[in-house]
Amino acid sequence: MKWMRQLFLALFAWLLTQGLVYATGRFGEAESGPTISCGYARVDARYTAKVANYSFTGGCLQSPSEIQIPWSVSGAHHEGIGFTEEKIYLSGPSPYRGQISFTMTCANLRSNLDPWLTVDGGCGQFTTKVEGEIAGQKLLLDTVYKRVGAGRGRPLTASFGYDRNALLAKRAVDLKAEADAIANAARREQHRLQGAEKFTGTSYTANLSPSVWAPTAGQMFYSKAPVPIKLAPPKGLTGGSYMVNIQRFDATGKKWVAHATIPVGAAQAHLPGGYTGWGAGGTDGRSLAFMTSPGSWRLSAQVSSPKQSGWSNWVNFNVMAPQSPTATKPKRIWPGQ
Repeated sequence: MKWMRQLFLALFAWLLTQGLVYATGRFGEAESGPTISCGYARVDARYTAKVANYSFTGGCLQSPSEIQIPWSVSGAHHEGIGFTEEKIYLSGPSPYRGQISFTMTCANLRSNLDPWLTVDGGCGQFTTKVEGEIAGQKLLLDTVYKRVGAGRGRPLTASFGYDRNALLAKRAVDLKAEADAIANAARREQHRLQGAEKFTGTSYTANLSPSVWAPTAGQMFYSKAPVPIKLAPPKGLTGGSYMVNIQRFDATGKKWVAHATIPVGAAQAHLPGGYTGWGAGGTDGRSLAFMTSPGSWRLSAQVSSPKQSGWSNWVNFNVMAPQSPTATKPKRIWPGQ
């Protein structure tokens, strides 16, 4: 029993290893008997706005018996609520078979709630479930729990020496792809609701939309001042004129509301400085439809002639009150979602 305890404790030496480099390790007091070398071979991740999923694979080799113990891990972190789960699957010969499941809440980390993306902070509300032959190894499991406790209740695999910067880059790519897919779906729905299917050439042009070069996302303007609108037609479609749909964010109702839909000629929209007839109140300076006020705004554009296109993605921008000579520099205001 003593050598078995040492053997299993060493199974978790992969917490100290990196990549394909295998390292021999032991937990507890030094004892004579078999040793085991463990390492992980691969880590994969997949991200959405709601959940981050992780998978690890690796193996251990016991000496001198040359017993091989494959293992795999699946983990998930649910964004917002901080609920985190990890399942460790052991598929070696008896008694190295079974599953260890951990759940925890990781919602107190300073930089990122996801414990696999940060080395900072700990987790709470920890629970454990053990299944299979390993369930009978109480002394060994107690050592595992102690090891998790030393990591402040974080997932075991979060202690791996993998490249977190690579995972952060993967996360950015996955979230952008998801956001683009949602935006494209919203654009198609917007196009459907606005009745573009009624126009000639819809089957082709409805899948095209103009580019909005100005304003840019997050750009700041003063109220009652011109907001340049610079557009470019989609490839393969001539832009004779455009329609621009403008909305403002109602902070009280916490929703976007229609403000105005204005026509813009291509001659003005294609100028280097764009169309500047909106934002300051129009030609007489009094038109509310052509006037901005402090808050969050967004606009979308479509080619209206000679053939109608689909609508572009929304571009959010911000408007603030004019700055007085004695005022401090204003903070940037991001639009509501």
